Amino acid sequence: MPNAALAQPAEFDSFISGNDLYAVCKMPGFRPACMMYVAGAADAFMVAAANGGEQTRCMPSSVTAEQLTDIVIQSLEMLPQVRHYTAASLVQAAVENVFPCPQ
Repeated sequence: MPNAALAQPAEFDSFISGNDLYAVCKMPGFRPACMMYVAGAADAFMVAAANGGEQTRCMPSSVTAEQLTDIVIQSLEMLPQVRHYTAASLVQAAVENVFPCPQ
């Protein structure tokens, strides 16, 4: 389940909600657009962490954008009740759930 501190309602200054992202990801022929959104969001989180932000996900370097996209789609399918949150926060929560940092 997405971390409540991370996931934000779509009204929280967002360009795209989880509902929007899920619709794009499920449209025939739009998988590349979905994958680019997921990869871009993941890159942004890694850059933020590298610049002093909190490191909350520890992905192996061998993880591909295709894998991350599968993880995000699976999370959006399993948790339709949170799809109204911002897409970026749902990408972050899905990745953190699969690749958490050791405590």
